[in-house]
Amino acid sequence: MVVFYPFTVQGCVSYSGIKILSTITRYCDKGGCLMKNIFLVGDSIRFGAPNPSKYNNISPGYERYVREKLEGIANVYGPDENCRFAQFSLRFLQKWAAVVPAEEIDVVHWNNGLWDVLRLFGDEPLTPLEFYENLLRRVYKRIRFLFPNAKVIFALSTAVIEEREFPEFLRYNREIEEYNKKAREVMEELIPGFPKSSMICPPFHCDHGTGIILEENVFINYNATMLDSAFIRIGKNTKIGPNCQFYTPNHPMDFMERRKPQETGYPITIGEDCWIAGGVIICPGVTIGNRCIIAAGSVVTKDVPDDSLVAGCPAVVKRKLKE
Repeated sequence: MVVFYPFTVQGCVSYSGIKILSTITRYCDKGGCLMKNIFLVGDSIRFGAPNPSKYNNISPGYERYVREKLEGIANVYGPDENCRFAQFSLRFLQKWAAVVPAEEIDVVHWNNGLWDVLRLFGDEPLTPLEFYENLLRRVYKRIRFLFPNAKVIFALSTAVIEEREFPEFLRYNREIEEYNKKAREVMEELIPGFPKSSMICPPFHCDHGTGIILEENVFINYNATMLDSAFIRIGKNTKIGPNCQFYTPNHPMDFMERRKPQETGYPITIGEDCWIAGGVIICPGVTIGNRCIIAAGSVVTKDVPDDSLVAGCPAVVKRKLKE
């Protein structure tokens, strides 16, 4: 399976290793994967810059963070070089796979793109957009062949801070957006994961996006917010009104503990044939049974049994819908 999530700019072209780590671990949990062996393949965002002080837009890379946090938990592998642009990755994937236990790899986390849009000395992007699409297909096919038992996580490219770019080493955010759009189209075609019968009305806000699981015929109205530090599962034929909020993250009660860069996620599960009316807030760890109605403006802090009408802040069962 393939999932994607955007990078974030925080003073450099990097996205948080915490997000990668949580994506990998939650995705393994979803598939019952033990996450013993992880392979990271990607460009400078993974590998880092040879001289971060010179290349102001590049961080030391997320691989080091992931290795550090998973030490003693999982084996983290990756090429001992920058995987650069998509054609470079395609060319050397077999070489990189040959020195790791490829058939035992549980997760491949992959990104290309920032090198593909790179304009050296004012020239055109290294990989024209029409070629980029074909190369992504080929890289994905090669990964599936070389790592037959692995889940695949594909990450979109981050925006850059354009004023930090060098004249001979340029990337533009408008082109990054174009390449990201094409990458998303390709991956959605290769690995469809969103039911065609389900619908989300924009604007839609989420933390990662990879922890949201929709079944068939789900309707989510405008301005939903889903903080998916843990999984949010929504059963088939469920309707969700506008401005609803689903919060899986939780933080320690002790203020000293809250200062630490950590959070705990508790999954939210919504059953089948439910109606979540407008403005409902669902708190971490809540499970709502099948065929339930949650009245507008309710704050749901506890589990709700099947066939219940609940309302209030905090929400309580007002009556049973089926005896």
